[in-house]
Amino acid sequence: MAGSSVSPSAGGSFISSRLPSPLGDSRNRSSATLAALALCVALAVAWTHWPSLSASAFCFDDHDYMVDNPLVRRPGWASARRLFAEVLEPSTVRGYYQPLSMVSLMLDCALGGSPQNLAPFHRTSLALHVANTVLVIALLYGLFGQRWPAALAGLLFGVHPLTVEPIPWVGERKTLLAAFFALACLLGYLRQVRRPNLGRRVAVWGLYVLALLSKPTSLPLPLMMLLLDYWPLRRFDRRAILEKLPLFVTGAAAGLIYYISQDRTYGTAVPTGANWLEAPLKVCYASMFYLVKIVWPADLSCHYPIPTPMSIMNPAVLAGLIGSLVLAIVLVVSLRWTRAAMIGWLIFLVGLLPTMQVIGFSDVIASDKFVYLPCIGLLAVIASALSRAWIAPGSPRSRGLRRSAVALAALALAGVDASTSRARLRHWRNSDALFSHMIALTPRSDLLHLGLAMAMRTDGRLDDAAAHLRTAIDLEPDRPESHAELGIVLMQLKRSDEAIDHYRAALRLRPDYPLAHMNLGVALADKGMTDEAAREYREALRLRPGYALAHLNLAILLSKSGDRERALEHCLGAIKNDPNLARAQYEVAVLLDQMGREDEAIARYRESIRLDPQFAAARNDLGVLLARRERYPEAAALFRESLARDPDDAQAHNNLGIVFDITGLTEKAERHFREAIRLRPNYVDAQMNLAGLLAALGRRDEAIGLLEVVLRLDPRHPAARERLESLRSSTTAPSR
Repeated sequence: MAGSSVSPSAGGSFISSRLPSPLGDSRNRSSATLAALALCVALAVAWTHWPSLSASAFCFDDHDYMVDNPLVRRPGWASARRLFAEVLEPSTVRGYYQPLSMVSLMLDCALGGSPQNLAPFHRTSLALHVANTVLVIALLYGLFGQRWPAALAGLLFGVHPLTVEPIPWVGERKTLLAAFFALACLLGYLRQVRRPNLGRRVAVWGLYVLALLSKPTSLPLPLMMLLLDYWPLRRFDRRAILEKLPLFVTGAAAGLIYYISQDRTYGTAVPTGANWLEAPLKVCYASMFYLVKIVWPADLSCHYPIPTPMSIMNPAVLAGLIGSLVLAIVLVVSLRWTRAAMIGWLIFLVGLLPTMQVIGFSDVIASDKFVYLPCIGLLAVIASALSRAWIAPGSPRSRGLRRSAVALAALALAGVDASTSRARLRHWRNSDALFSHMIALTPRSDLLHLGLAMAMRTDGRLDDAAAHLRTAIDLEPDRPESHAELGIVLMQLKRSDEAIDHYRAALRLRPDYPLAHMNLGVALADKGMTDEAAREYREALRLRPGYALAHLNLAILLSKSGDRERALEHCLGAIKNDPNLARAQYEVAVLLDQMGREDEAIARYRESIRLDPQFAAARNDLGVLLARRERYPEAAALFRESLARDPDDAQAHNNLGIVFDITGLTEKAERHFREAIRLRPNYVDAQMNLAGLLAALGRRDEAIGLLEVVLRLDPRHPAARERLESLRSSTTAPSR
């Protein structure tokens, strides 16, 4: 085989290991045709997944990956350095080391991505999926040398419903990014096989490292390469094994890092004793489950619970075992004619190994996204079969008819898959629709009820959220996240005693739960139990030193107790870990203002307003400070801006009235004072300000009436009583 072209073998191989280029027509015409086909496929894939750009659903860990992740939400070199430096214990995502994926999400935030604007994330993910489809086509063409079969197989990959999940799911950027580098690595490996040199080998290793920095699913790439060496490259020998030693060493090191980081942040379940017997059952069940979903992609979900019990007494598990045995027999028998089916299946199986739950890392047995990269094995089998049909001998007419029939069948199947994919994307229009769909398929999953409840809480449907959380707790009483989430909902419903009970239940189940400690502190502070609240905030900070909200809430407690220096220290700690936290900037401004450091306070007020333009308290307090420094035009502009954003802001009306009163614009001042009182009839400060203005204008009776109202609202108001007595005893209108 060395150095010469070969005819298709029984195994379906169309390329020699040392062949300089794929077989087929002349290189230029072949490349142009392949490029045109790849472009058509890319457009079809983009059209199929286009609805993902308007998806607004959040799924499971999206809050950890983006919504509540201070490093991702704070684009910059400092954030990127931390994401790469936190190797064995990532601080912002409970899970394994994946810095490149996190930086990818951070870059989308830099482009305007936010929880309110998911379009930048979805655009990048869709672009990656289209690019991955093109890489699949290039790889299959490189393996089998046939343009149309490669393009048709790539189309089937690109529009298949199992590829939907990673695109609208923000946190699954890692799946697409890892697949991109993994496919590029396999394509680079193919080029290195044809024309070996050190530069290409280093490039293959570098692409493998980039894939590993994105997601652990890339770990089996060296094994997948060895299987490709056996078929279709037919170069499997000692040299093929030795040349991959650097990849195996790199993969082993990465695997150790993944395990340690996962175990330290989220936890792992290593099989022991009898549990080892479950491992082959899990592999058999999951592999058959995926095969069925690939062939018949119905009832797809983002959550497939682990079957219970995981034993042959469970009919579903028994079916998976029997199906695996039957398939194994068929594959062994198929070796009499071709290596394609056996090796393609082994590539698929090897690619799935990191996600087979042999070492437990999640609550699911399978997930659509897990087949994204491993399916390259099955695609190789499809491309091989299509290629054999494409080049089978016959008259020009029969070959043309056969090729037309093959193409039409593939296009028809792709059309059905594309329609199914677009239908599935409708569930991603919002979180409520997504989780409701999944609950309809798996009603007894507590995690799904928890996810739906979180979506409902975000939408303000607190009673519905509480009902689903109670269902989740009934289904799984020992999940701390459900208790903690119910505590949040109950706090918003002003039922702090019940909230405290559920926070404490969460902490009994998981004492090292920073969020539960922090929120328990909030509930205790709400009841005036400040010492206990401070202890909870400190415990949250001990468990997660960079917990910005715990720093902020502890700072607020310390500020109320008069300990301004320590309060300022914790506010700055909150800002250090989350500079986008507008409330922390505001609290720093308030403290600096109280300390007499007005210039610094002004800068902090402005920063809090920049971070949150709707932050009315920051704008009003800054206006008051500027007015106190007699910078009246700036103060008035701030109050006007507050009213432009919220015409019903009574405090802004009152403050603007004060500025107008001071600057002699009494008619405007009176109008704004009266509007503040109309919006908030018990607004004592506005009543007093208007009374003073009216008294100064000689309208004593109106002023007396307002002061009487103030005393009805606050009978002990000393200034109101003193002014009222002065007005009643005066025989002439007071002068200003």
